[in-house]
Formats: sequence, C-alpha cells, structure tokens
Amino acid sequence: MSTPTTEPAWRRYQARNRPGRGFERFVAAIRLLEDRGADVRWDEKINGRQFDVTVRSRHGESVDLTVIECRDLGKHVQVSAVEAFATKAAGASASQKVIVSNKGFSTGAIRVAKEQGIQLCTLNEFVEAWPEGRVEEPGEALNIRKVQFVGWTGSPYERSEPEEEYIPRTFLVFPGDRRISFNHFITLLQSTIVPQCRAAARARMFDHRFRPGTWLIFPGAPLVPIARVRFEANIIPALFVKRLPPPVNMPTLRKYSYSEIDGRESRRFEAHELPLGFGTVLTPGKFYRDMLGFTLKCLEVRGDKAHMIHLDLQSREHRGIAAMDLTMPADSVRGWVLIEDEAECARLEDLYRRIEVSSPFPPWNP
Repeated sequence: MSTPTTEPAWRRYQARNRPGRGFERFVAAIRLLEDRGADVRWDEKINGRQFDVTVRSRHGESVDLTVIECRDLGKHVQVSAVEAFATKAAGASASQKVIVSNKGFSTGAIRVAKEQGIQLCTLNEFVEAWPEGRVEEPGEALNIRKVQFVGWTGSPYERSEPEEEYIPRTFLVFPGDRRISFNHFITLLQSTIVPQCRAAARARMFDHRFRPGTWLIFPGAPLVPIARVRFEANIIPALFVKRLPPPVNMPTLRKYSYSEIDGRESRRFEAHELPLGFGTVLTPGKFYRDMLGFTLKCLEVRGDKAHMIHLDLQSREHRGIAAMDLTMPADSVRGWVLIEDEAECARLEDLYRRIEVSSPFPPWNP
C-alpha cells in the first residue's frame, strides 16, 4: 500500500530563497527519462521569459518545443496561474505547453487550460510499505574481485587463500582505532562505485587511497600499514530475497507518480531511477548531495578526474573514516545535486574545516 508523503524528498534539494527548485529538478529528471534523445533544459530563458523546464524533440528537420511550468504548492493551481502561463508561453512559439502540480488544479483552472491547449499533469511522492512474507526479485548486485592491498612502500600484500575466504574476515583500522570490515567499507562506497560501473557498462578498476595511519587486519596476521586498495567491480544479475519484518533502520521506499489529469497516462518511478544530477557540473569548493543523502565536497577537477571528499560519514556513527579521499570521473554525477542552501553550505564548510585541521590529507596524485 502506498501513502502520500507530507514532506516530499524534492524539498531537500532547494534553497530557502528559491523554494520551488527541488520540484523543478524532479520534473526535469522525469522528462529526461521519458524523452530520451530530446534536449531537456532546466531554468531556461526564451525571449526574456523564464521557463522552469524546456524539452526540444527533433522530428526530421523540425524541432518541437515543450515549455513546462512547475507548481509545488499547498493548494490547487488556480485560474490566474494558468492564464499567466498561457500568456508567457505564447511568446515562446511552443508546440506544447505543460503545467505540473503536486496538489492538482481547480475546476476553473482545468477549464481554462483546455481552452488554451495546456496539458495539466501531477507529480506526487508516495511511501510504499515493504511487502509481507518472503519475496524473490531479480535485480543487480555489485561484484567485487581482484582485491589487492598496497602498503606505503608500494609493495602489495599478497594472500594465498581465495578472496571469498579472507575478504569477509578482513578489517580496516582508521586513526583513533576505529575499525570496520572491508565489506562494510565497500558498502559505504556503493553510491560512488555503482554509477561509474553503470556508465562503463563493464568491469572497472578502482584505486582508493587511504590517509596515513590506516591499518589492515588480515585473518591470522598482525596489523600492517596500508596506503591504498585496488579492486575490480562490475554489476551482475542477482536474485534478492526479502523477508519481513525488516530491520528498524530499513530505508523508506519512495516512489513517484507522474500523471496527466485527464487519466490518459500515468507513470511510476523509483527514487534511484531519477537522474537528479541533470545539469550538474562539478565545481571546486562546492558541496553536492546524492539520493541516499550522502554529502561530498569537490576539492579539485583536473581534466576528466575529480578530487572529492566524502563528508557525511564524519557526522554519523562511523566517524573514524570521515572525509574519505576519492578520485573519480568528473562526469559521474548522474545522481548528485548541487547544495544551494547558504545555511547548509556554511554548516558543511565548518565541518570540512574541522576535518581538515584534525585530519590533514596527503597530496592528491590522480
């Protein structure tokens, strides 16, 4: 059973002085999924008039322009808003005009929209309960192999046992004697690794560097200092078994319904499907957030590589691995959103300064 949310996720991705930005981003992401091959733009000006989302679809030699108005309100869209949009859209020579609301439209607004040839749509977020019983679902899993730990001298730490024997029993110890299993460490990196594997559509090699003072515990061996870990990762088909009741900390299932109000068509999307990084370009000094809520700061961009710092782990239970030092392709930002809220950026900057002072990082060598 799905129930509407009172505080949808798109409101996490907006600034206080621009409250509708998150909703616009979600609408743009959905149109990007739906209109494959089209030129989807967000916050564009045409003849001096601002449009929340625009879509240009090519048909032979001609190009059809769709202009979209987004309304994240606590009430129905009224006649005046529809009339104002009709006037604005007339100057854009658009072949299709669309208004998307999260609360629907008044009877008068529906009548005027029909007269003006404006399509009306709704976007709503739902929280879905986990299914009861035992459910088997086909899906995908992250496959890690060819793991190689490297010391500060550049020499690899070799193990004679198969990876499936020793990797589950391998632990990392970070400064301050805070430790986690290697498998848990990979789980924390999934939001970074998975998009890169999807983009490559094949196995990729990853090379992760650790700060000085990080140690490795092999099964039955003493502590050894570690400088980096290299491994290959790819996405493979998998069969997932769900059993209920789920753990208390199971994440919420958020889904989105995008519908035309005349009932002609309704589509459902899951949160992880939405390319919310639509239009995102990594900029040094800026903060970004992904759909899982993790926060990263971009320190530097060199060519096609970006130097990122993973911040959120500092303020959560695994404080010892705060600000993980990551190197990744600069274009792997499909699910990342620039944080625009000034107060939030100030909080994150203060957190970063404290991390930087207490835990200096080695020079970056991509």
